[in-house]
Amino acid sequence: MLSKDYKETAVYLHTLKGVAANLGFGRMEKLCFEMMEALRSEEYPTIKHLNEMLSVEYHLIIEALQDLN
Repeated sequence: MLSKDYKETAVYLHTLKGVAANLGFGRMEKLCFEMMEALRSEEYPTIKHLNEMLSVEYHLIIEALQDLN
């Protein structure tokens, strides 16, 4: 069973996945989905790796949006 922190993380990931899907950020949506699955399976090294990838994707999106100015 997931700890409270991981349950909260899953809720946040689910929300971010939905927002990413609505905005057309497919890679972010996929990473969120994969991270949610890793959380359910308690694959902690995978969670860490996916979190790092999600951070990179977030920064790429921010940079792209800033370039629109």
